[in-house]
Amino acid sequence: MNKISHKFTAAQLLLTEAQFCAWIGQSAPGTTIQYHSGFLAIDTVRASSDLLEHERKELVRVGRRAWWAFEHSLVHLVQRRLATDRFAYLAIARARPKKMHASLLSVLAQHDETGGLANPNISLRQSRS
Repeated sequence: MNKISHKFTAAQLLLTEAQFCAWIGQSAPGTTIQYHSGFLAIDTVRASSDLLEHERKELVRVGRRAWWAFEHSLVHLVQRRLATDRFAYLAIARARPKKMHASLLSVLAQHDETGGLANPNISLRQSRS
């Protein structure tokens, strides 16, 4: 059985959820951002992550926000293999859906998981404190 060795993932927190939201709000279709480098499934789990706890929690928020943006047709999510057990996680901006008449900020403000995040420059952690 192959065992994943997280020793080689060298996880890095590349940006915060707020920075990711700001990028989504101002990105042109086709632009790309790398939101994680490592092995996301390992790096977000407390027992296996080499990140500091506050960084791991922020990475969880970034990953959830990336998935949310994908589900709302704002980005494509792709991975690029960098090495064994190490990937670059990329978001590629899509053209805004025609059905989305509200601004991105309005959509974020109304989203249940954000607790009404009114400003994409404020992370979820800060807005719930």
